[in-house]
Amino acid sequence: MLKILHTFKDYLEKNLTELDFKIIQQENKLTPQQYSDLASRKELVLQKFKKMSLDYFPRACWYYDELVEEVQKFINNFKLENENTDSIVTTVLQRFDRDCENTQSEKFIVYTTLAENLYNQGLTGVDGIEDVKHVLQSFSIKDVSDEQLTEDEQEKLADRIKSVLSNLK
Repeated sequence: MLKILHTFKDYLEKNLTELDFKIIQQENKLTPQQYSDLASRKELVLQKFKKMSLDYFPRACWYYDELVEEVQKFINNFKLENENTDSIVTTVLQRFDRDCENTQSEKFIVYTTLAENLYNQGLTGVDGIEDVKHVLQSFSIKDVSDEQLTEDEQEKLADRIKSVLSNLK
């Protein structure tokens, strides 16, 4: 589901509603078809804004499913391009270093997705897996409760961590 920062939504809606179509039409720079298209697009955008979920977390960050998917894609590409997977942990964590530093939730999503992929692909003996497990063992749902994850996403993340730690024993 798409989300939009509430302040940005307010800003865009204000600017769109303040567009003076009489002036645009009087300037005669648009054909009648272009004018009609512009008016239709304005209405369509305003309708879509009404359906969008609001985001109140002002920092630029990934959304849960988006980040999981991006980490999985990166791991899959790494495996396709490298026969030797010993450096997979280091490479993935270097790629997502800024994300891991951004918020605790992003960090735990990256580490969980990495651990799940290592387990599912039989790569439980690679360098760095113990460090990944150690980070996941430190997880507490309180660490992510004030961040951008919904309650469902927090619970889903907690369940994934519990499951992957159990699998990696």
